[in-house]
Amino acid sequence: MSEFSESYHLEADQQQAGVQLLRRANLDGVVFPPQRGWVSIFPRSEFGAPPEGLIQANQGCLLHYLLDQDAGWLFEVFTGPQLACHYQCHWLDWSDFQARVGVDASGLDVEVVWTLAQRHGHDPQLVELQRVLHPRIERRTDPETGQEYDDFVDWPAGETLDNVAYAFARLLALPYYQWLRWPVDLRDEKGRLQHGAVRVGS
Repeated sequence: MSEFSESYHLEADQQQAGVQLLRRANLDGVVFPPQRGWVSIFPRSEFGAPPEGLIQANQGCLLHYLLDQDAGWLFEVFTGPQLACHYQCHWLDWSDFQARVGVDASGLDVEVVWTLAQRHGHDPQLVELQRVLHPRIERRTDPETGQEYDDFVDWPAGETLDNVAYAFARLLALPYYQWLRWPVDLRDEKGRLQHGAVRVGS
């Protein structure tokens, strides 16, 4: 089963900051308690379509993280409602018959990401960040079909605990991102939300 995860992470030390953001945006959602300066938010939304209201209501630093294990991953950083940085890497594009891995770093501001990593991460090294954002790619040949395809040198396919998107999330110490997207259902056997999460709206 492939992973489809999407989350938003607000720089904040209080869970209430995430609750207030959802309320300003007039969105339902789930908000987790803070960890390492991040409050993780899962607003009611369609996968891959950030709710415009959330971005317009943002007053701080908000990071959007998305992993489609079949196709690729991306992140965006918003300062207030303004897009400060964005990045995308895809390894499946049905319009590309040469099976190329594509990296779009045209909107990448490494300084923005590096600053976030320093504020929240575990004393990251710049070389680690470069390895994640500018992965080494090599052309390989399938021994059974003879078909050529692009593959990562450092992030082999199938290594789900060490894929490139997870490596990015670890560098920035994002607390809740694996196998999570709206609708988030983390209820225990008594119907209570786990991990201290709170639901906003209906």
